[in-house]
Amino acid sequence: MIGPYKLLQTLGTGSTGKVKLAINTETEKQVAVKIMPKKLVFATEKARINAQKEIAVLKLLNHPSVLKVFDVFESDEYLFMVMEYMPGGELFDFLVNQEFISTKQSLIFFQQLIYALEYCHNHLVCHRDLKPENILLDSFGNIKIADFGMAGLINERQLLETSCGSPHYAAPEVIEGNEYDGVKSDIWSCGVILYVFLVGRLPFEGESIKDVLMKVLEAKYTIPENLAPAKKELIKGILEKDVNKRFTIEQIKQNEWFRSNFPTNYNPPHAILRQRFIKPIPENKINQSIVGNLTTLVTDKEQILRSLTSDQPNLEKLCTLFI
Repeated sequence: MIGPYKLLQTLGTGSTGKVKLAINTETEKQVAVKIMPKKLVFATEKARINAQKEIAVLKLLNHPSVLKVFDVFESDEYLFMVMEYMPGGELFDFLVNQEFISTKQSLIFFQQLIYALEYCHNHLVCHRDLKPENILLDSFGNIKIADFGMAGLINERQLLETSCGSPHYAAPEVIEGNEYDGVKSDIWSCGVILYVFLVGRLPFEGESIKDVLMKVLEAKYTIPENLAPAKKELIKGILEKDVNKRFTIEQIKQNEWFRSNFPTNYNPPHAILRQRFIKPIPENKINQSIVGNLTTLVTDKEQILRSLTSDQPNLEKLCTLFI
């Protein structure tokens, strides 16, 4: 038992732990519990603090296409993350078991992915390991982004340094090992996933990982001639090596194919704007009860006040939207 949750069979095993099916003995609701060894998650003090912050953010995220985290428990050796149970399994297995997926299904999946990613980015979270194995399907066939792992917190004044992601889905700038923009690298990964949807194979393949990495670094891939122009435009715009020319989510949403199942005058929804938690909060307007709640996450009260009154996005401002 973990809290009110009774652990059942193992659903899967990954590099950071295993996932078990569980049932809430109070509500009879099925959930999934990710069990992670603390020695991996909290390898250093900095890693421990960052992991705790990121888990707190994930508990706050609330989007229909983002896997919901309900509870987090810990023992001396393990961290237990209680999440939604996705009976449809991994998108990867779905794609492997299908000879092909229709253009209509591809569009629905891709739209759900883009709207979920836009929501995450506008809440200061970049995934950094988007791939079909980390996207789950519910009982109705809708996707949910999962396995955020050590997802990065976005700071507009600081680029990310840690290389994350799988070789086939990682952006060139990530593979190069330089500082990179987590938002733009996430978008690249979506482009690889879109290519798999529409073409039925990976854009970057080789006999070895080295071959794959070289092709990614050169952004060397081919697009079938029979693909519709709007789909070609979308793939080319997303799988663009130059990060300054790579499509933004807003450009993706304006693509003709992306909008093809919308009414002519329909405007796609916009996620909450980051400006809401970039603007400094005057010290005399800060709710002290919120500060009290935040001290359970960031123990330094003075640091909390500095963050709330600063002119840049941060975790503390994000939390004030939900507490």
